[in-house]
Amino acid sequence: MKSDSKNNNVSMTRRQAIDGVACLSLMGFGLEKITSWVTTKTPVIEWNAHIFNPDISRYPIHPKATYTPDMSVHPSAPLAIYLQKLA
Repeated sequence: MKSDSKNNNVSMTRRQAIDGVACLSLMGFGLEKITSWVTTKTPVIEWNAHIFNPDISRYPIHPKATYTPDMSVHPSAPLAIYLQKLA
């Protein structure tokens, strides 16, 4: 884009204009279908947690895992701790 500082005019190519219109039209495409399940105005915050159980005989670490966690720092009931954090 080119800018003319005297008149505050901005010129753009036809391609840039078409790209901008396409981007704006896609931003709202189907948004009401995606968010129609939200019934309150409370924001939904998603977060991930890696849960490891020290009972590796029952829940073994994959042989090709990228790392092996220190099991001495993980609680014996990791799911209960995780659920408390969500409440």
